[in-house]
Amino acid sequence: MATKPLNVHIVDDDHEMIEIMAAVLEARGHKVKKDLAAVYAIPVLREDQPDCLIVDIMMSELNGIEFLAELKRYKELKKTKIVAVSALDDPIWKKRALAGGAIAYLTKPLDIATFAQEIEKIVG
Repeated sequence: MATKPLNVHIVDDDHEMIEIMAAVLEARGHKVKKDLAAVYAIPVLREDQPDCLIVDIMMSELNGIEFLAELKRYKELKKTKIVAVSALDDPIWKKRALAGGAIAYLTKPLDIATFAQEIEKIVG
């Protein structure tokens, strides 16, 4: 169990992946909100100001890189730590995500056995 429960928001257009990540995090006592599209997440993120945002890079409507650029506009999200997740393992995607504001880049398939601990370590 983490020392302090985290407020986490997951944005991924894969419903099954969201449910898996949420279940693993919730099992360790974290509070999780979920969205299938980045455009729906923005007002919720601005209001909740979560500790951590987990965002998929390849989404249909507004991809993760575009989403990160949009989030930079909101000063109330400056303290939210962003973790990018993607099946894209080419280093250019990691570089783009980190340049866009993510503090970590995890490659899918995620290791469910260690995923929650990785998030806790990243967010601190």
